[in-house]
Amino acid sequence: MKLLTKLVAAGCLLAFAGTARAAQISSPPVFGAFFQQTAQCTVGNVGPTPVVVAINIVDEAGNVVASNPGCRIEPNFLCQVSKLSIPAGGAFACTATTSAGTAKLRGNIAILDSLLPISAADLR
Repeated sequence: MKLLTKLVAAGCLLAFAGTARAAQISSPPVFGAFFQQTAQCTVGNVGPTPVVVAINIVDEAGNVVASNPGCRIEPNFLCQVSKLSIPAGGAFACTATTSAGTAKLRGNIAILDSLLPISAADLR
């Protein structure tokens, strides 16, 4: 009985040991137009310390189509991820995940035709 109690206690400790608190901001799905060409996600750090962020652009089905899993953003700098040659008629969203808090992160996703923005949304 003592062995069973020790095993259960050890199992509980191991289960909670790997729990990481990740914070995330994301955009709603954004659709540009049938002549859209590029999805571009930009995340900035307005805080006083560097932050490592994983940035993903996802399609309507939730598939990651472009990413930067370890973007180190210095204070007052940006990190940008783009997906070129996106299909016409598709919607895209952006997520930014970090182990630090997201209070000092700002970002948006923009759908572009050539270099001109067609539509955009903020990450929240």
